[in-house]
Amino acid sequence: MNASFAPMAPPQPTMQQAAFRIRSWERMLLPPHDDARGAWNPDPMTDHTDPTAVALVHVLVWGLLPLWAASGLADWWCHRRLRIEHSAGWPESALHLAMLAELGIGVTFAALLHINAGVLATLLVLCLLHEATMVADLVYAERLRRIPPLEQWVHGVQHAMPWAAWVALAVIHQGQALAILGLGIQAPDWRFAPRLDPLPPSVWLLIPGIGAVLASAFIEEFARAMRAARPVPRPAP
Repeated sequence: MNASFAPMAPPQPTMQQAAFRIRSWERMLLPPHDDARGAWNPDPMTDHTDPTAVALVHVLVWGLLPLWAASGLADWWCHRRLRIEHSAGWPESALHLAMLAELGIGVTFAALLHINAGVLATLLVLCLLHEATMVADLVYAERLRRIPPLEQWVHGVQHAMPWAAWVALAVIHQGQALAILGLGIQAPDWRFAPRLDPLPPSVWLLIPGIGAVLASAFIEEFARAMRAARPVPRPAP
């Protein structure tokens, strides 16, 4: 056979393309590659080649989410060890449930919705609500009980996590983050729409698992505080 009619070998990806081949689960928090159409490019080589964005997805999913679970359980353990049901009582436990709900709503939005200006703005409002609830919690608790150094350190971690997550998402979706302020070249998209790519099973298990563990812990704390608030019946004379 003449060499000129030999079939051409398919082009091989460059080292940069191979290094940044995006796995399907990593695309769940990445912006669309084609900003003009707002749709995913079907070519996995060109979905996204920003290594910073991909690294931040890993930090969010496998870093901040487990850290949220660990710090939440550490906070619950501190409260149980200090027996707050006999000092600050059920109002403090109710504030803990409120903060957990605020963060839980934010994680659910980020997991299920296509992240755009509307979702980023909503997450920012939830961060501010969490901040205000945390301040109310500390102001109430410090009047009624001691807050030891370990618990203060745990609170510092819990205080930083929502803002770290929001900043990471804003960096990944900087076009929509800038659009909120009327900057950049993208128009803000305020719609709430389901994400374009389904979550992988590992993340489906991770997020509800963390939520269930933390909810169980703080519901137990609240129930314990409510039992302690019940008046003790006096023996009949």
